[in-house]
Amino acid sequence: MRKLLHIVIGLLMLACAPEDEMRPVGNLQFSGLEVMDFSSQSPNARQNQNSDWVHVLPDFAEITIVNTNTGNEYLLPFDPSDFSTPYGVELPFGEYTFSCNVEAGIFEDYLSFESNGAFVVDGNPVNIVLEAFTEYGLVTIKNEYLENAEISAGGETKELKRSSDRNHFYQYVEGGRDVVLEITEYFDQEVITSEFTMEAYNHFHFYLDLPDQGNANFQLVLAEFELLVESLPTSPVVEGVVRDAEGNVYKVVKIGNQYWMAENLRTSTFCNGDPLEEAGQPNWEWEYGNDIPGSWSFDNQPEYDVPYGKLYNNRAAVDERNICPCGYKIPSLEDWRELREYLGGNEEAAIKMRSTDPRYWIEELHQTATNESQFNALGAGVVWLDLFGYNFPSYFGRFNEMTTWWTSTVEERDEPWFPYDIVHSVWLQQTFYDSGTDSPDNIFLRSVRCIRE
Repeated sequence: MRKLLHIVIGLLMLACAPEDEMRPVGNLQFSGLEVMDFSSQSPNARQNQNSDWVHVLPDFAEITIVNTNTGNEYLLPFDPSDFSTPYGVELPFGEYTFSCNVEAGIFEDYLSFESNGAFVVDGNPVNIVLEAFTEYGLVTIKNEYLENAEISAGGETKELKRSSDRNHFYQYVEGGRDVVLEITEYFDQEVITSEFTMEAYNHFHFYLDLPDQGNANFQLVLAEFELLVESLPTSPVVEGVVRDAEGNVYKVVKIGNQYWMAENLRTSTFCNGDPLEEAGQPNWEWEYGNDIPGSWSFDNQPEYDVPYGKLYNNRAAVDERNICPCGYKIPSLEDWRELREYLGGNEEAAIKMRSTDPRYWIEELHQTATNESQFNALGAGVVWLDLFGYNFPSYFGRFNEMTTWWTSTVEERDEPWFPYDIVHSVWLQQTFYDSGTDSPDNIFLRSVRCIRE
């Protein structure tokens, strides 16, 4: 419908050109857009490699068409990212020029480009593929282990944009600029910096590299968009790490005699490689039992997975395939109690476990937090199936106000009126306590924190 409108607009513009009304007309189509390949930059490479990046283009631009004999001007709106149907108009016979200029500042979330040329309408169909050129280069960072990324040049600073597939952060940068890139990793919020000069058609691609679990140094790696080129070592920031079955990496801290993951779990794959099934959204049928192990993002928004982690039902928590990384497990109720006692009891433990970052707790709980244990508890909230209908059918709640974790402790029950086993849990708000329970009807969805076996 939009492209039909564009054609109508072109025809209306023609109707406004009296000198052209009596001339025969021909068809003009713009059927594509080509940009010269960007090249990945490497100080050690023998030659630059072409980048595999698929450019992000604006969703609106205009082509200006001018009849060189009459001076009549026509505007053709188009979507540079969508040529599934060519953009066309009918024009009177004659010689023409065309131009398209997508402007931008120092930084932009899409590629700024220009294109121009000439053509003749003489009765034969005219088909043009726009050959675009740009004065911009590209910075990309793999979206792994990042808290945030900022780029500075020419007195301006901007946060990098996350790609639509969420796999990378990126920013187009005007050529000829001296650039400072600052990346904050989310383990210990260390800032890692890289400086370089951007030129047109350059593509600088980075990722944070972390060796296998154990003692580790972060490295900021400059790469040929997946091809390793150069690594920039940083200071040691992670004493120990562990990877889950999907490759997600978690910091590990020692508290007393226990080794805990310092982040909530965010995988959807068991240790043996089996994926969690699609369990659907909580609903009334769950009141009568649901044995499908499942995971959910808070409020069904995947962007919460880092750093809050996913929320799991009790079937995932007690499944013998182990949702934790291999070598780790869901803590038992006794494991949690040992942690609490080592940290000084209910109130002291809560203070020493809560993150000090004000983004992750309400003010009342943030002000008293010390995170002395480096457990880094966040207010990940909870989901419960509202059996009383107040928030039908389920409720994502208490975000940044509390958090609750599963245990592996199951209490067998054989009462006729309640024929379900109980799965225990622990809660953290002002205090840290273990009064929570749940049954196989999956009334609650909770976080998972793993402990070394």
